[in-house]
Amino acid sequence: MRSRLYTFGAWVFSLVVVPLLLLAGLEAGLRLAGVGVDGRIIVPRTFEGQRYYALNGDFFRLFLGTDIPPNDRIQTPQFVAADKPADAFRVFVFGGSAAKGWPNSAFSFWRCLEAMCEKAYPGTRFEFYCYAYEGMDTTVMREVAEAVASHLHPDLFLVYAGNNEFAGPFSFRLTEGVTPAEREAQFARVVPLLQSRIFQAIARYRQSLFPGNAAPWVQGGYLDTPQAKLLLACYRDNLSAIATAARQAGAGVVLSTLAVNERDWPNECDTPIGNFSPEVVGGWQATVNDALEHYRAQDYTGALERLADAEATANGPSLEFLRGRCLLAQGDDGGAAKAFRLARDWSPPGYARARTPTNAIVREVADGMHEPAVAFVDGEAYVAAKSPHGIPGADFFTDHCHLSPEAAYHLACAYWQAVSAQVAERRGQARVEAVPLTYAECAEWLAFDDYQHLEWRGILLNANRGRLWMELEGLEAEYARLAEIIRPATPEERYSILTRAIELGGNDYLVGLEYLGVTAQLGRNEIFRPLAKTMAGAYPFDAVFRQYYSTALLQAGDSEAGLAQLGNALVLNPSDLDLRLSHADTLSGLGRCGEALESVKTAFRLAPDNARTWFCRARARICGQHPAALEDILTGIELQPDSPEGYQTLEQYYRDVKQAERSLASTLEEITALHPESVPAAEALARARVSK
Repeated sequence: MRSRLYTFGAWVFSLVVVPLLLLAGLEAGLRLAGVGVDGRIIVPRTFEGQRYYALNGDFFRLFLGTDIPPNDRIQTPQFVAADKPADAFRVFVFGGSAAKGWPNSAFSFWRCLEAMCEKAYPGTRFEFYCYAYEGMDTTVMREVAEAVASHLHPDLFLVYAGNNEFAGPFSFRLTEGVTPAEREAQFARVVPLLQSRIFQAIARYRQSLFPGNAAPWVQGGYLDTPQAKLLLACYRDNLSAIATAARQAGAGVVLSTLAVNERDWPNECDTPIGNFSPEVVGGWQATVNDALEHYRAQDYTGALERLADAEATANGPSLEFLRGRCLLAQGDDGGAAKAFRLARDWSPPGYARARTPTNAIVREVADGMHEPAVAFVDGEAYVAAKSPHGIPGADFFTDHCHLSPEAAYHLACAYWQAVSAQVAERRGQARVEAVPLTYAECAEWLAFDDYQHLEWRGILLNANRGRLWMELEGLEAEYARLAEIIRPATPEERYSILTRAIELGGNDYLVGLEYLGVTAQLGRNEIFRPLAKTMAGAYPFDAVFRQYYSTALLQAGDSEAGLAQLGNALVLNPSDLDLRLSHADTLSGLGRCGEALESVKTAFRLAPDNARTWFCRARARICGQHPAALEDILTGIELQPDSPEGYQTLEQYYRDVKQAERSLASTLEEITALHPESVPAAEALARARVSK
């Protein structure tokens, strides 16, 4: 008997315990080797004797694919002091790219709100943190919000989330025959898997961490499918969980409906709703295309008649969108609004924008909490009321759901009453009800000028180019006219704009960041150096300002202090590739070649296929008179043949290692012999230098 038990135990040990130990050892080994990324949401750290928490951008990137890049530079300070200052009011923003502000957050709705709060309540120290991230649905945001509620002492949550419920990482995954609670449990099991370095290493060879699966079209539209109903139920559950997390942390929460481009963004789907034979689908599409030709000829009645013919077979999003365009042209704003709303709601699966049921759930969740600290904002209705014909379109959107600067301002105005009430209640101050800044004043506060506004219009045109209304409504001509009137501000003009914004808003993060860059560009070291020190003190947990402060110290000749600040910046953001390369180059410039090579080793772990990493190591080797620098340079040029940095580093190699001045022509001869495919880029660089 004892022998049998021993044999059974040996089998259990060999089949279960040994594999688990091997997996644990492999996981530990991969972590020590720097393979993969830390997948925690919020990372606790200690820096210069103080405790703080850092938002980990790599957590979000776990859901975006296997080619996980190094941390990009987040545009707002994401390092939160563990000990909250007594005068601080902490606001956290949750959602996707529309909440964050795309293509950048310089004039997003929450930035406008931050300026409004500073203006209306000057005695309060506002800390706005944007934890929204591109492509994330509320399944992911729920985890982030709960982590924030547990660690970061929030005062207010601003939630603008719902565009990605049918297009986010978990839209079409884990949804077959489960309840929202079961789906949340599935997600809770998936996250540790994503955070595993073993899984990350395996997944590097796949195109995506999630292969995805198609969602069906059925009669009545996608919203009638079991998958869509489950996603909406999960959305309701996630919003409730976010609001509950805020309340349990003692914070207020403001939930808003989402505005989208209805009037000027047709669906990327021209098939009818339903299951039809290819012949029927082809006939339906031909009829709709015929209606489009009538529309182009401004025969709106004829177009509507052809659409009615197509509708006798089936309806569809493209049909309703075109119907809306015809009715709008005929002056029927109400009928057009109804048609555009149907087209929006029948958007195909995977289309990132909110639908009518999505926005209805926002109101339902807010009302269901029965708490004054949970406020509802109808951002959709507010933006629509400011739109021509009462239908949001290209005036306020760069594409299907991303807000233009004007729309971002209007959304901030929609939030204002609820946000102001929360601030007044928690700070014991008189409530400011009127919106404290006009659009022009808000733009001045945030240093947003006419040329930046024109760039937004350019983004709109590039996104819309080739679509049906572009040629009809003259947006290209309008942009061309504005481009002739508005020119980029010179560095001196931009300096004046930023100076005014600094005077209005104090130590604003993005304004201060750009202001430092302009003063450095203009060589105004008498301003740059003390301001770099001031901003590093105002944002002690921010790596970028630490790097600027390091530059100021190095300029002043204090190399030890400058390197110390660079080291501090790396502690704050060790995955920042630009910062790591700057650190290595600084060491090389000071002749500390061995230390530079050690620093650049980390850069290779972060981005081994990045040309700049190879050029940086080459400069460290040039510093040490190492002939292998040439091999690094040529590898970098192979990775990025059009980079002038490669050829500049190559000339540095000839000058410092070969101890000979080499003409550019000789450099090109060398490249021709060793790396022929790089010749066109090298010749382009040569022409540029000759012309200069």
